[in-house]
Amino acid sequence: GGLATDVSVRKSRARGITVIGQKDVTIERFEVDQTAASGILCAYEEISRIPSNVRFVDGTVKNAGRQPGLSEKDPSNRAGVEFSGVGSVEFRDIRVTSPATDGVLGWAPDGTVHLYNIRVEDAPARGFDLADAAYFLEDLSAQGTDRTGIVVASSRLVKYGKLRSINVSQKDAQRLAF
Repeated sequence: GGLATDVSVRKSRARGITVIGQKDVTIERFEVDQTAASGILCAYEEISRIPSNVRFVDGTVKNAGRQPGLSEKDPSNRAGVEFSGVGSVEFRDIRVTSPATDGVLGWAPDGTVHLYNIRVEDAPARGFDLADAAYFLEDLSAQGTDRTGIVVASSRLVKYGKLRSINVSQKDAQRLAF
């Protein structure tokens, strides 16, 4: 477990804030500005345990994936907020502005993901690209994205409250808000 408060990351040539394989971790009051990879990441990797009871609360992520350092040819791992293979994670009260790809990107086949009060602005891909998990979504907003505002696919459970897509799908022929 652990608690980190008042964390600032600027011009990282890698990720911003990362939790890999830990449980009972809270990151609160954070600011991530310009990273080469995803701004914040919670993930399982083969050499780690499955992360659970991880919380990212009250933060901003700007220009994730836009710092030189990774190949411009590889668009993966350059979202504002990313999660993969988690047991349980919560993202609350976060503003994501101008990521290199998606605002929020993730999957958790056996996990539970809570997203509350998340704002994504000016993403060149999707605002929220969510797949394969149990999702609890409340007060999500995607604005000014080039692709679909909010996507939830192949998931075993989706419970949601207020969802907003504003001026999204600006460069996508399908023109989908949700």
